[in-house]
Amino acid sequence: MKPKYMLEIYTSAGGDAEATFESDTPFMNINIGDLLHPAFFETSDLDKQKKLLRVLRLEHIIWKTQNIVKHKICVYTKLVENNENEREK
Repeated sequence: MKPKYMLEIYTSAGGDAEATFESDTPFMNINIGDLLHPAFFETSDLDKQKKLLRVLRLEHIIWKTQNIVKHKICVYTKLVENNENEREK
């Protein structure tokens, strides 16, 4: 059976997801203003830029298929510098 939970992280409003994660258990809360470190995104070269991602907005998509409720969280972010100033915001 496919996982019930998905997390997609975007670095632009109209682009493809920078990273997609699937799980059988819910993800931890992500909040507007949080910082995400892209070092472990398998498809990303963002870590080479030494950047962080600041969460701008979230979108929840919930649907039912074959009597299974699924939940996808789309996390929209912007690139910020990986420095103390950004971490203190």
